[in-house]
Order: sequence, then C-alpha cells, then structure tokens
Amino acid sequence: MPTVKGKECSDAKGELEALGMTVNVQSAGGGAAECAGSVLEQDPLPESRRTAGDGATLYVG
Repeated sequence: MPTVKGKECSDAKGELEALGMTVNVQSAGGGAAECAGSVLEQDPLPESRRTAGDGATLYVG
C-alpha cells in the first residue's frame, strides 16, 4: 500500500485504482464523501501488503 496521505483525493484515488484496488472515500468526521480535498488518513496504513482487488478507504477533510 503506497502512502497517499497528504495527496489530493483524486490523485490518491487514481493511484490506488491503477494498482487494481477498490477505493472508498469517507469524510474525516464519518460518512461517505465526495473525492475532494486532501487525504487526511488512509486505511490500510502505508506499506501494508495489498493486492489487486483489495479495498482501501481514504479519509478526506
């Protein structure tokens, strides 16, 4: 899992989707959100082992 924290959401989402991952976007306060602004947190954490088809959640604010 690459580090995408601090990147623009659209860039981070594109990077992860290019790796074959399914990406969900949530607001930092909880709930679904539009992919706008910067990534504040990510799950799974950077450097976690992931493969194509795995999911990732980006928390934006």
